[in-house]
Amino acid sequence: MKYFNFFLRVAFVTALVAFGWSFYNLNQIGRVDNLNSATKSDPVQTAIAKMDPIIFKTAAYTYTASPSYDYTITGIVVSKQDYEPQETDVTLPMRYDICMVWGKNATSGIYLSPDVSFSQNQRFCNFNYSGSLDFNKAELSNNHIVTTDQAILDKIKMIRRGDEISITGYLINMNAMPNSSAVYDSTKVTKWDTSITRTDTGAGACEVIYVKSLDILTDSHVLDKQQNQYSLWGLIGTSSMFIIELFIIMLFVKPKTRTASGFIKD
Repeated sequence: MKYFNFFLRVAFVTALVAFGWSFYNLNQIGRVDNLNSATKSDPVQTAIAKMDPIIFKTAAYTYTASPSYDYTITGIVVSKQDYEPQETDVTLPMRYDICMVWGKNATSGIYLSPDVSFSQNQRFCNFNYSGSLDFNKAELSNNHIVTTDQAILDKIKMIRRGDEISITGYLINMNAMPNSSAVYDSTKVTKWDTSITRTDTGAGACEVIYVKSLDILTDSHVLDKQQNQYSLWGLIGTSSMFIIELFIIMLFVKPKTRTASGFIKD
């Protein structure tokens, strides 16, 4: 029993360390070695001659999306933000922002440098770098993802930093009107206008994409996910063995008692 307990403790500590290490790595930017050819190039943007607006509803709002360009962007995810809107929030169809790099920023691996950092808040993607790094600001974009398709939302939930993905859809200007308003009131309309160039920065520089399809081309955390899963099973297994051992001791091992003379009696 002594050796079994020692083995069980070693297994538990090993699984705990492996789980912690994999959890840490899953939240870091992963590496993609064999990039898709589209990642090495700029996003593909083609003007739409004429297209009817796309109209859709949520419980609280009616949205009108006016496509201006067909758009496909392929690149590396350096940050993803879930803004977690409520069911009655006007931003419900735009739950996620995905910040991506492509071109030389991707092929050079500069996005992996410890001297570069990315963050997202208040619908902006922020990046900072130090030193003389050759980082191209025109090869990074923050993408407002517009969709009500549950299959696309499920894919977005799976995306990790460092994954290589491709998004196809339309660049849109969009407005939202409360369903409770019987009469059109411009003061109640919420509007979003898309950027149509990669060289702008600051407010209004984000791409608003009505997504038709989204694909994860390369999962940069395959090994980390496997390690995380296996170590979790290890934690569950060893914890279960500890509990079983405790029950066996309580049910079948007779406790030792002391006699009046102080000797231990079985």
